[in-house]
Amino acid sequence: MGAGLRGPETALRTGVGGDMRHFVALGFASLFSLTALVQAQDQAAQGGDPPAYHCPSADLQVFAVDPDLARHICEVEEQAAPALAACGMPDRSPLDIYVVQRIEAVGPHCLGTYVCATDEIAVVAPDQLATLEVLSDIYRSMQVADLFDSLVVHEITHARLTKALQGEELSVASHEYIAYAMQFASLPDSVRQSLAAGRSTEPVDRSRINELTLFFGGPDAFAPLVWRHFQAEGNGCGFVKSLIDGSTILGLPPDS
Repeated sequence: MGAGLRGPETALRTGVGGDMRHFVALGFASLFSLTALVQAQDQAAQGGDPPAYHCPSADLQVFAVDPDLARHICEVEEQAAPALAACGMPDRSPLDIYVVQRIEAVGPHCLGTYVCATDEIAVVAPDQLATLEVLSDIYRSMQVADLFDSLVVHEITHARLTKALQGEELSVASHEYIAYAMQFASLPDSVRQSLAAGRSTEPVDRSRINELTLFFGGPDAFAPLVWRHFQAEGNGCGFVKSLIDGSTILGLPPDS
């Protein structure tokens, strides 16, 4: 079954100061256990495990029934790599990406997941994204192709960020800030402009970028704050690098 999803030992980070191991992209962003990815791959295997497609420009394997989609994911990673490198995440070490029908263990709204213990990502196939009840208005308003590509970038960002941290800890809010910033940066300008239409343009109070906004507001509340803050003068990749090196901390205090 491809790389095999080796072992349920992967832990779950539940808040600031824990061990960040597993990330899931949802209609309401959240974190769950390795079971989600294991079940997703079990479901994929029932239809016959697709062969691995090796990306020519990166040490990346893509497992997808559609070879054109596998090649496209390689292109998405290649296009995202310069932006990730500019923001302090140059690592392009081996990574496996599985395109699956569902990630049912988490529920009907799970769109993608990354497990750092095995350097594996699962994303829901584009044709299945169109059938899911996606809770986020932001995601629901996007064309499926744009949403899928951005989810791939979101999960790859978690993978590259984990490598950049070199074992150091990062708050959930910081990890998701960086993933959403890179996800939105990867979108076409016209899509970002459409998503920003009618939303506040006021400067972002950084204290609002925290786990409560993330868990209770989901992408609709968290992602626009991230993108407005990231775009502001003096932020961008410089701010992301400060999160990575620990000189800036986002999120709630550990005892909140």
